[in-house]
Amino acid sequence: MTLHQLLVYIFVLQLSCLLISAKVFKLGQEASVVYKWTKLDFNWTHTDVKQDSIRNGTFIVANNVITGIKVYSRRIFVTVPRWRPGVPSTLNEVMNTSDDRAILNPFPTWGMQKIGDCDAFQYVQSMEIDPNTGYMWIIDTGSARGGTTQCNAKIVIYDLKSDYIVRNHSFPENIVSKGTNFLNDIVIDYVNGKPRFAYISDTGQVPKIVVYDYEIDESYFFNHKSMYPENGYMTNNSSKNDEQRNFTTPIDGIAMSPDFQYVYYCALADRNLYRIPTEVLRGRGNFSQSYQHDERVRRQTEWFSVRKDCM
Repeated sequence: MTLHQLLVYIFVLQLSCLLISAKVFKLGQEASVVYKWTKLDFNWTHTDVKQDSIRNGTFIVANNVITGIKVYSRRIFVTVPRWRPGVPSTLNEVMNTSDDRAILNPFPTWGMQKIGDCDAFQYVQSMEIDPNTGYMWIIDTGSARGGTTQCNAKIVIYDLKSDYIVRNHSFPENIVSKGTNFLNDIVIDYVNGKPRFAYISDTGQVPKIVVYDYEIDESYFFNHKSMYPENGYMTNNSSKNDEQRNFTTPIDGIAMSPDFQYVYYCALADRNLYRIPTEVLRGRGNFSQSYQHDERVRRQTEWFSVRKDCM
């Protein structure tokens, strides 16, 4: 099993759990499927455009996989990362057609999905929506896989209530490397009752926690040994021929504590869970002297349940 296949399986499993568990509000009520797909389709401007896209390879059905999902005011948004060529739209809102099919409507527009346009989205894997302001915080790696796009990574903050871009911050290359980063997951930190900081895991060549300060429109990062797999890799025994495969994916998922006091993080190819006080991230403090390791996560039985939340 390749790392790409493993990540796809994990994301599909997570998505399935999210979709089938929706609408369960009363004790004893059975779960209902809200949306389901055997393959993804989009809200094309015209049927001819879809057929042309299939012919020229800009739409390859098998390469379109949902990873991120967020809900705001009964609206459902999903990401379709450009792991491979043939992904026409990387950030979308789910909509129903007149014949009750669930399709993806490029968000906010088709124009914002144009590969090669560095003002548009190139590769979106994750986003976060602040329920109080209605702001969607979108992270873009800037590099569409299978293509030649080499844009700077960026974070775009979009007002879902008023339908406009509030902020577009392009990360300097010395903070997030162009073409070699993998901005993977994001959480938002509140300060004095307002969303101010974004913490982003970078699973690229140099594992990092990237910090974006909305108030001063500035970004910086932390790199630490705890963001790497402790033994350098994790062994996977689930291949067809029962062969052992090693994968080395570093920091992957991050999560915010309910009181905004800690950020939890973990490497995908590891069994350890760590946390860092948000005051250290906010104040650019000493990471090495402040990070904490949760020994309980070493136990295999607990690792899986924690890992699902961490991712």
